[in-house]
Amino acid sequence: MSWKKAGFLVLGVFVLFIAIFFTDEKPPERTDVNFWKIDFSKIIYNSPGGEVSTSFISEAFELERISIGLKENPIFLMRGEDNTSKTTYTYEVGFQVKNLFTELSNLNTKTMAEADEDIISKFELKEGVSPFLEFKDGDSTLKKMILGKENSDKSIRYALADGFLISIGNYIGNKFTIDKTELREKQYFPISSHQFKKLIFKSEKLFLSLENRFTKKDNVVTQNWFKKESKFSRLNPNTSNRLDSLLRGVNVDLYPDSKNGQGFAIIEELLKDSPSSSIEIEVTNGLTYKVQFYPRTNFNEKNYVPAVRTIEGVVEESPVYLVEATIKDLFELFIKIKEEPEWQDPPKKN
Repeated sequence: MSWKKAGFLVLGVFVLFIAIFFTDEKPPERTDVNFWKIDFSKIIYNSPGGEVSTSFISEAFELERISIGLKENPIFLMRGEDNTSKTTYTYEVGFQVKNLFTELSNLNTKTMAEADEDIISKFELKEGVSPFLEFKDGDSTLKKMILGKENSDKSIRYALADGFLISIGNYIGNKFTIDKTELREKQYFPISSHQFKKLIFKSEKLFLSLENRFTKKDNVVTQNWFKKESKFSRLNPNTSNRLDSLLRGVNVDLYPDSKNGQGFAIIEELLKDSPSSSIEIEVTNGLTYKVQFYPRTNFNEKNYVPAVRTIEGVVEESPVYLVEATIKDLFELFIKIKEEPEWQDPPKKN
C-alpha cells in the first residue's frame, strides 16, 4: 500500500470517528431493566424548590388510589391546596393517573448508574431544588424519586432514585409538566361498561324516580327504563337511550383553578345559594353518585352550572362548572319523561 493510500485510510477512519461521536445520531436501543416493583397507594408530588430548566407544575398535590371492592377497578383522587386562595380541594382523576400508578409501581429503566455530584448537577437532580415524588402506603414512605432533565430528543426523563441515575419514559415525566387540571376526570359519571340502575331527580317543580331494567345479549346492552309513580311505567326505548347518552355525556368544563376558572373564592360565593336541583344515581358497580346543582352563572361569555358531586362512601368532591347546555338538555328530558305516557310495544305483524 502506498503512503498516499494509507494517508487516505487514516483520514477516513478519523472522519468516521468524528461522525460517530459528534453527530446527533441515536445510540442503539438498550434493553429495559426492571428497577423496582413496589405496591403503593399514594404518590406525593412535591414541586420545585428552586430554579430548574423544565416547567414543572408549581403546586404540590397528592394522588391516591381508593379500593372499592375486589372485583371493581379502584378510584383515583387528587388532593391539594390552591396556591392563590389556600383552599384545599379533592377531585377524581382520569386514565393518565391510573396508568401512572401502573407504570411507577413496576418501574423500568434503560439507564442505571451510581449518581455522583457531577451527574446530579448535569441532570438537575439536586435535592431541595428539583421536584420529587414520594411513594407511600398509608403513612409509610416506600420510595422517593427526584425528577430531572429530559434527553435531547425528549423521549426520556432522567431521575434519581435509591442513589442511582435512571431514565424513565417522558410520557411519565411529562404528566408533571402539564396543567394539573388535565389529569382530572372530566366525565361526571365515568361508569365505563357498567350501567345506570336507578335515578332520582329533585327540583322545586319536579320529582322523578326511575329504574333501569336493562338487558344484555351477545354483549349488546338494551336500555329499558321505567318511571316509578303509582306503578312502574315503561319509557319509550328512544327516551331510554337518550337518557343513557345524556348522563354519560355530562362533563366538567371548568374547575375553579383552571386557567379561566375564576378561582375558588368566586365559586364558594356562588355555593352560598341553595341548590336548585339534585340527582342521585345508582350504578351496577355498587357506586352511588349524588350531585347538587346550583343556580346558573355566566362568565367568559358562557353559561355554567356550578355543581358538587359526592361518590357515596368514597369522596365529596370540590365544586366544578358544568356547561349549561348539557344540563339543560338533561333537565328538559326529565320534564318530557314526567309527562310521557307509558310505552306500549307496537303489535307484531303477522
